Amino acid sequence: MKIALPIVTLERIAHTLPRMPNKEKPAPLNSKGAAPRCHPRPIAEVVCYSSAPTSRKNISAPPATPVPLWYDPISVIITSFEDDGVFAWYPCENQYDDVSTAFYNGWSSGAPSVVTVDYYGTHNGVAVGSTTSQTYGVLQSNNVHLMCPTHGFTPSGTVNVAKLSCTPTSVARGGSVTCSVSGAPTGATFSGWKFTDSNSNTVTSSQTNSSWPGTMVMGGTVSVQVSASGSNPTTLTASVTVTARTNFAFTAVSPTLEPNNSSPSSSCTLSVPSPPVAGGLLGQTCLNVALSVNDAVVNDSGPNQGYHYVTSVSSSYQGTPTAYYYVISPDLSNTSSAFYQAQTGTYNAQTNPNGYISGANLLSDTIRHESGTLNSHYQNYVTVQNNPTNNLGVVAEAETGPPSQSTPDFEAKMNSDFTTATNSIKAGTNAEPCGSSYVGYDATCTFQGYVNFNF
Repeated sequence: MKIALPIVTLERIAHTLPRMPNKEKPAPLNSKGAAPRCHPRPIAEVVCYSSAPTSRKNISAPPATPVPLWYDPISVIITSFEDDGVFAWYPCENQYDDVSTAFYNGWSSGAPSVVTVDYYGTHNGVAVGSTTSQTYGVLQSNNVHLMCPTHGFTPSGTVNVAKLSCTPTSVARGGSVTCSVSGAPTGATFSGWKFTDSNSNTVTSSQTNSSWPGTMVMGGTVSVQVSASGSNPTTLTASVTVTARTNFAFTAVSPTLEPNNSSPSSSCTLSVPSPPVAGGLLGQTCLNVALSVNDAVVNDSGPNQGYHYVTSVSSSYQGTPTAYYYVISPDLSNTSSAFYQAQTGTYNAQTNPNGYISGANLLSDTIRHESGTLNSHYQNYVTVQNNPTNNLGVVAEAETGPPSQSTPDFEAKMNSDFTTATNSIKAGTNAEPCGSSYVGYDATCTFQGYVNFNF
């Protein structure tokens, strides 16, 4: 028995399908030519006629993309939402129509860590990157007439999630960085560029470009607001790390022997009694710390506009360099002097604990006490000045100031920091080797006898 099935036009079916309220989509693609008229045949075949019945035509092949997505690729701003849907080509109407509802609950993401897709095809940007999304649905193979068979389709496309990135992500202080938005939808606008450091100091820009370049002297976070298709602005962020320059650290200077009663610098006068006296000095040191710096303000309308920093540093001031000076008693240095000869070397820790040190040991110990590389004032100086906390070059390199700080205030803070570091170096240098100002100890802090001042 044959059953006659009613013919329902594509237009009726396509436009009576339920739709989500306020769900926007692109306009259907333009139709081409007059719509042919279709008559049912056996299910395996649909035969369509053009407007002129004499030109019979079998439509057996759809266009190259019979079931395209609304957007391919689709661009999504991170943490924002964009809808996608599906068109299908119907030969009996000779045009594309929206069939998105047939693909609800079929959506999936190629990388949910980059973008997620919900039941209706709404894409949510999760993280920066590029992936694909696809959906699955069942449509009639030729048209929506009840005599047509159904076929499954799996349209898919590329998803680009907009991101803000700064290149390079890490830069030495004073280097240049460019922060740019990529993957933004066509027609996107950019506003509200902003830089924020770890102390909540900010720099803002009214420029509307998709990138923001500039010199960086302070690390922090760059942000920008991106709007697309009339949507609310979405804020993208990227971090920039600023590292210390490697050529600023000062190297400890070598010790310089000076004559007695000399002034090698305006801050250093070396003088020991000659001939030596009980309670007097046999050696003396003086550290002259010198420093000069050049500072500047970033002025390129970039993320660090208005920040203060040090551009160069030197371990000399007005022609006088940092120097470590020392002097040794001329009577001790002269092995023929009466003082030197009076040091008879009679000390023995077991048999003569009150004996005298030898002249040779006293000279060697005094030189080591002032300028040696172990248990000495000089060794103290090297250790303390090589500490990054005290090293004036390192301290100067790290000096920065926010845009809200005036140049005089920035330079006053620098001078205060330099004074603190200099005082630490001098205090460390002046610490007594072996815990005593007495020079009669060897490099292992072993006592070697008393000094004979009776000569």
